Amino acid sequence: AMKVIEENLDKADFNIEEFSIAMNISKTVLHKKFRMLIGQTPNQFIRAIRLRKASELLINSDLSIAEIAYLTGFNQAHYFIKCFKEVYNETPKNFRDLKKETDNLKKGMTVKRFQPSLFQFYFLSAEYSTS
Repeated sequence: AMKVIEENLDKADFNIEEFSIAMNISKTVLHKKFRMLIGQTPNQFIRAIRLRKASELLINSDLSIAEIAYLTGFNQAHYFIKCFKEVYNETPKNFRDLKKETDNLKKGMTVKRFQPSLFQFYFLSAEYSTS
């Protein structure tokens, strides 16, 4: 099943009909087997594989979000972002940025963060200290 999905990963129109034909079983049997063995529908499983591949591409490539969406079988970037966020609780951009930040920290590199100036610190302190 994984081989069939991976071979058709970039095809947005890859559907259960094609999947069942490639697996040489009926759509009904395919659906029942997935529910019984995995606890997901074939569509949910295909989407999970696509999103896993997308997460790998986000980490290991400099492709744009739209390119990754297209390469993993999503026709529309906004739908890809919605699905990705449902699974990873982050947008693809934030996922990539967090991963890079984590990798930089592991390598001992410092990540530039907001450092307020003395003036900003005073301004913020004065703003919150007034009652």
